[in-house]
Amino acid sequence: MSSFDNHIPIPLPFNIYIYRHWKESERASNTARLIAHLLCPVQVIDYGIDEVNCAYFDPDESVLLYPHDGPITPSPSIGDFKSLIVVDGTWKQVRKMMGRIPQLKTLRRMNVDAQDPPYPRLRSPSVPGGLSTVEAMGSALLHFGFKDAEARLKEANWSLLNSLRQSVGIRHPLVPGLSFTDLRKLDNQYEI
Repeated sequence: MSSFDNHIPIPLPFNIYIYRHWKESERASNTARLIAHLLCPVQVIDYGIDEVNCAYFDPDESVLLYPHDGPITPSPSIGDFKSLIVVDGTWKQVRKMMGRIPQLKTLRRMNVDAQDPPYPRLRSPSVPGGLSTVEAMGSALLHFGFKDAEARLKEANWSLLNSLRQSVGIRHPLVPGLSFTDLRKLDNQYEI
């Protein structure tokens, strides 16, 4: 049983729709599941398996949690939208999904930055400044003033990654901002 299974989800004043790449659905490390356990209302849609319901992509009522390529626009405030759309997967998978779901391009975008200290990471970002889905969601929660929800999300993510770290045999403890690859290198430095 996970440490977050006994928690009642924290209600938010907007809907969260997570479009998760189908290849991520069975990974123990996928954090969309974690977000759906801790927050509500959340709906996880597996892109490539489930039908993409574009009704959720109303440009007047939806915001996409995804970096914007153009000029930075002001981040939305509570009440400015009804749905937060999140695209989940590796950066390569997410870029493909962004290209294959043209309705996503019509949405206002919300940019977020990494926290200080950053969340521990399973993988190193493949793009400069890249965040995992759970990191981006945590930063969005802080932006909207949901500090308790962000703290629970960060704690549950830490617990999940620590359990995964132990199961794959990494001896070095989690460190904010470091990936499992970084931790393995630290393990190797201390071997005699």
